[in-house]
Order: sequence, then C-alpha cells, then structure tokens
Amino acid sequence: MIPIRPLPRSLPPLPDESLPGFLMRLSYRLEASPADLAHATGLTRSASANGSVSHIIHMPEDVRTRFARTVKTTEDEVTGMLLSPLGLRYPPASNIPSSYRQKLSSRHNRWIFLHTTRFCPDCLAGGDTPIEQEFGGAWRRLWRLPPVFACPTHNRFLEHRCPDCGRPALCTVTRTTYRALPRWRDTGLHPAQCRSPLSATGPAGHGPEIGCQGRLDRCTASAPAPSEQIMAFQRHMLDLLSAAGPTTTEVLGSEAAVGNYFTDLRVLCQLIKASWPRARDILPDPGLAEALDADQAAPREEQPFADRPQSLIDAPALASAPCAALLAAADRLLRLENPRDLGEHVRLLVVHDPRRRSSGEWRRDFLDTRPDCSQGFLQAVAPVLQTYARELRPRALKRPIRRTRFGPQHIPHFLEDGWYERYFAHMNGIPASSIRRTAVLHLCQIAVGGSLFKAGTLLGLPLNPAGTHRASDNAKAVHNWARTRPDPQEFELAVHALADELDSRDDLVDYRRRRDALRYWCIDPATWNEITDRIPIPTGRGGRPDFSDRKRQTASIITWTTLTQGEHVYAPHPIRDQQPRGTHQLWRTSDSAFWARIQHGTTGTTDNNWLSLLSHYAAFLAPIIDKDGTVPRGISPWTPGIAAVR
Repeated sequence: MIPIRPLPRSLPPLPDESLPGFLMRLSYRLEASPADLAHATGLTRSASANGSVSHIIHMPEDVRTRFARTVKTTEDEVTGMLLSPLGLRYPPASNIPSSYRQKLSSRHNRWIFLHTTRFCPDCLAGGDTPIEQEFGGAWRRLWRLPPVFACPTHNRFLEHRCPDCGRPALCTVTRTTYRALPRWRDTGLHPAQCRSPLSATGPAGHGPEIGCQGRLDRCTASAPAPSEQIMAFQRHMLDLLSAAGPTTTEVLGSEAAVGNYFTDLRVLCQLIKASWPRARDILPDPGLAEALDADQAAPREEQPFADRPQSLIDAPALASAPCAALLAAADRLLRLENPRDLGEHVRLLVVHDPRRRSSGEWRRDFLDTRPDCSQGFLQAVAPVLQTYARELRPRALKRPIRRTRFGPQHIPHFLEDGWYERYFAHMNGIPASSIRRTAVLHLCQIAVGGSLFKAGTLLGLPLNPAGTHRASDNAKAVHNWARTRPDPQEFELAVHALADELDSRDDLVDYRRRRDALRYWCIDPATWNEITDRIPIPTGRGGRPDFSDRKRQTASIITWTTLTQGEHVYAPHPIRDQQPRGTHQLWRTSDSAFWARIQHGTTGTTDNNWLSLLSHYAAFLAPIIDKDGTVPRGISPWTPGIAAVR
C-alpha cells in the first residue's frame, strides 16, 4: 500500500464548497496543477489521467479516506463536497454510474450539471476573511443543481457564462473526452478565473493550453434581478434541499416526500418545455415567460456544445432565468388544490398536435422510465396516460400508472349500485349493464395494469364459448359510445374518480373472498324454512305460495348477487344442476324471468316480502364471510340465541 503523505499546506473547505472548487483553490495556493494535486491526493492513479467526473457525485470510501488525510481534513468534510449526500432529497444526485464512458444524454446526469456549473460572481469574490480575500469564495456544490438558479444573499440570478469568451463556466466537455476540470494541467490560475481553453499547442494538444483570462467574479448581471416571488420560491427549494429542512412538502393538497416533489417538478418541466408556449399563461412573471420564449426559440446548433444535451425535452436550461421559469410554472401546477385540477392542465399540454412530436415523446418517456413521483401526481396523470377510449387506443399498459390501495379482490363482477348511481347514472345512450361491466374491468386495470382479458381473469369472470369474458365483450361498444359524447373523456374520468373514492376508503370489501366462500353454496333447507315461515300467507285464491326447491334456488341466486355484487348469470346453482335436463332448462328460464321482474319493479307483495327477508339474511352473512371466509349453515338472524352469540 502506498503510504499517505499529507500535503505540506492545505485549506479548510468552505461551507457547501464543491470538490472541483476546493481543488482549484488548493492548486492555486500550492502553485500546482489540479492534475498533479489529484494524483498526490489519490483521486487519480497518475498525473497524466484526466480525473473522474464521477467524483463530483460520489467518492469510494478508500479514496475518500486517502483524500481527507492528504489534504488534512475530515471524511465528513470531504463527503460534504460531494453531491450524493443530497440524493435523499434530490434523487438525480443519488444516481452513481459505474462508468462515465456514456453519452451526454445518460439519464442520471440530465438534471445535474456535471460538465459545467452556474455561479454567483459576488460569492466567488469572497467574504471578509483573509483566506477568501486571497483565494476567493467557494464554488458551491448546490450550483450544480438546476433548481438552484438564484443567490438569495446577493438577490441575483446565477450566471453560467464567462463575460469575455462566452463559454459556459468550468466546461469540461469536448467531443472526445471528459475531464474533472478544464485546463486540468495548467498552474497559476485563480479559482475565479475563466478556465475555458481557446487553443492548444504541442503534439495531440498535450502542450500548454492558451485560455481565456476573464474573471468570473467580476461578471455583471446578465438578467434583471428576480422578483420577490421568485426569490421566495428559491428560498423554499433551498430549505427543501437542506439537511435540516422539512422531509415533506405539500403537493396537490397532500403531503409528499421532498424527493417525490423534485421528481414531480422535473417531469412537469419536461412537459411544459415540450408543449411550450401552451403553458405560458401559468407563469405569473412576464419577464420569465419572455426568457423561456427566447430559450425555446434559440436554434440548437447556435448553442455551445456543453449547452446541447442529446435530449432537448428532459434537460434543464443552463441559463438561470428560463430554468426558473420552467420550475416556477411546474411548482404553480403542483400547488393546485387536488390532482384532478392538475390532470386537466396535463391533458391540455399533452393534446395531440401533428406538428409537434415532443408531447408524444414525453408520454413515451414517462411510461418507459416510470419516475418515482408523488402519489398525487400519479393520480393526476393516470387518466391521461392510462386511457382506453381514445380514437387510437394504445396497447394496454403492462404496469399501472398510479399506486392504489384497492386491488382486483376489492372489485365486484358488476358495478355496485351505489357506485353506479354516484358516477355513471347520468350517462345515457348505452345500456347501464355495459357501463357497469366495462367500469369494473377498467378499475382492475387502474390497479394492476394489463389487458381487458387479464382484468377479466383476475376478477374471476368465466369465459364465453368464444374464449372471451362477457364483460370485455361490452368494452368496445362502451369505447365507441364514449367517443360520441360531448366530453369523450367523461366515462374514463368517472372511472378514475371512483378509483379515487376506493383509495380513500378503509372499509373495502374483499369480493373475491366472498365469491370463493359462496362458490358451491345455496341456502340450506332449514334456513329456507325459517325464511318462508316469516312470509304472510296471502288471503284469497291461490293458497300458499310456491316455496319449493325451485324458489330456494332462485333465493340463493339473489342472495349471492347481493353478497358478491355479481350478475345473476354467474351465480352457482347446485340445486338446479341436480335436476333432469328438461327441468334444468325450465328452472333457468324461471330464474331469468324473476330477475327481470326485479329489474323492472314488477314483483308482487309476496315476492317483496321474501326479498326483504333475503336482504336481511345477506346482511347477516356478510360480516361472517368477511371475517372467517366461510358460510354458516343451519343458522340465520332468526335462530334463537344467535344475537347473544354474535
């Protein structure tokens, strides 16, 4: 092992100083190049190495230990120079690539300025301490994060270009290599001096570089001072990035983790940028809107290479004002009262425009990457991205957009009466049964994703002779009908609104448990006698009504539909199955006829009496099945002493 030899002289790190900034200040004090200093401290294996850009984010433990001892500081102070400690609050900073031989479009670094940085000239000029007066102020770590666009101390937007050469500050990108710092092997450069190389001499460019001599700490403001509203927004984000700051923040009316909030910001910025200027009215500051207009209108080929990431959509502007505009617009959307309000904005921004492919790219990018957004944000975009009734229907999503508290087990075969009345009863022009069958399938897709066939299978719907589920046969008709409505999204929005209600409830019913318990069930004879004994015998002609096994089978089907909220055609019929073939068909016809009378409200007095008793009996069975998963036999609500037992 190579012995660790501390440097003869060093510097204490400044608050929030970045690793490149510390290397520049230390190399200036020691009159050594950053390359020699990196080799002496263990950051590189040789003085000829370019240095790893990955050390800006993370440093392996052995490298960190050697570096700390060599520069006479603590490992905690070295860790404080890196971006990875911010990863819990700012997710892009936690991505640690295994290799940096990657394209500039690599997703991990799109929202971290690894190859350039913003800066505040007044901060670089330093404070009143002798060390800062001699070596300048800190190149702050937070300046590498796009959400940090202004300096609250000096009330100005951060700069990103040298006023003399116009190149981005500390630009390390060339077309052939990456470096930890530009002019890596030069000595005598002040930490606040522009390091942009203008030309190179010597074989293969390895000789001394001729670079810009401008001073970044004397840069005048390139944009008007930010408004108080923007500065308040900047201070809010700085609080969220601070280790001592809150761990949650309000997003769409609910508390969300800070990391989820920054992911929401990033995804919305991408969408706003893709659809600009459709979101121009969201920005309250006309000056910021004009800055974003100018940034969007700038031809890509006129931008310096470091300003041109491969993905124009998911990339923040290096210039502070347009980046602040995007972030402020996104934050304003996230401050809406509920996810449905944001969903309407997202729908308008994603609207199809054949002249602009970027909105479609945003949709595909979101579905491919599945960013870890807040639950409220996922709830807002789910009706837009997980859609089934559009004119050109996409393939069903294998994975759902949002995370739900309910699953297929909480969805009945046929939409509950109360659910239908609250969300779908006003929709006309199509049979209610078609809506109720299709809605349960889409509820299942919202929860677990997949196709209509998968949803029907998860719900336990039996297959037709054609190999399809009866409910899925109605979906195409419902989708065609929905597109003819004044609001083609009305049906899907109602399904998602119902999903929101189910997510908010703590009393979800496990319908799968009930269906399994009642799979081969029918009312036992003793219980049936207790029920029929309580039905008054009508006076006049006809005598005692028919309460034979045929009626017991019909009563069992009705009780099953009440408990499972399923369609009567799916109910078990063990008594009917024991009958001869001809009798079996007659009973089946009788069951369907009685069900039709119930639906049309044409049942008689006696029928209504025993239907009321069956409803009471179903209410008795429901909590027992939900608790034990079995159906009690031989007891009923009217069994003597049962109330005391319960």
